[in-house]
Amino acid sequence: TNNRGHRELVKNGENGYIIEIGDKKRYIEKIKELIEKPSLRKAMGEKSQEMAKPYTIEKVMKEMEKIYKEIINK
Repeated sequence: TNNRGHRELVKNGENGYIIEIGDKKRYIEKIKELIEKPSLRKAMGEKSQEMAKPYTIEKVMKEMEKIYKEIINK
């Protein structure tokens, strides 16, 4: 859905779809499309894996530590 977090990780039409909250019709359309097109599903999955590489647990934990230290030191 179109919310914080998803917008940062999903490039609409490239590695998934951003759908407005409550738009059941479009959600169903896109699910059907992915069911009917295995090659599209595969391509989007591969693109998602590539886009996720920068988000290793080590990098995320380091960034979270930085944020917490900034908060504590205020």
